[in-house]
Amino acid sequence: MAENFEVIDVETGDVSTVPSDQIGPGMVRVSYEGKEYWANSAQLKQGEYQHEPFQGEMKARIESIMSNLSEVYPLSYEEWEDGFRRDKNPLNEIIIWEHIISVYQHFANKASSSARKKEIYSVVVTCSYSEPGQVLNQVSLNEITEEQAKEIVRAYYQKT
Repeated sequence: MAENFEVIDVETGDVSTVPSDQIGPGMVRVSYEGKEYWANSAQLKQGEYQHEPFQGEMKARIESIMSNLSEVYPLSYEEWEDGFRRDKNPLNEIIIWEHIISVYQHFANKASSSARKKEIYSVVVTCSYSEPGQVLNQVSLNEITEEQAKEIVRAYYQKT
């Protein structure tokens, strides 16, 4: 039997309970008034800036993220920084992205095509905002097998 999750309609604030197998692409975990819900990412809006432009080590870390993911997620430095400046705790988000890079590179180094690398990236990023048992419901697999995707999920959630 499928586990049930609470899903919030961001526009109305209404909460419903749905089976886990209905949590599909486009759904993300969000925190609202101290509680975790699933929500449709299309309903989410950018927050205001929380921080000034970054300098020093923070800037270098963002540049490293940008460089390491340029093949599969080609954003400019300004786009990356914009997102981190809006985060309440950008250091935590940077650490998450650095973990994404670590897992992505481990599997992408063996990938022979750009399409495979993009699919590996998709699985890893989905891990960052999902739960282990939900990741495969949220991605489309064409270039890697389900078993390979499960291996990526295990690697992402492995305690280090």
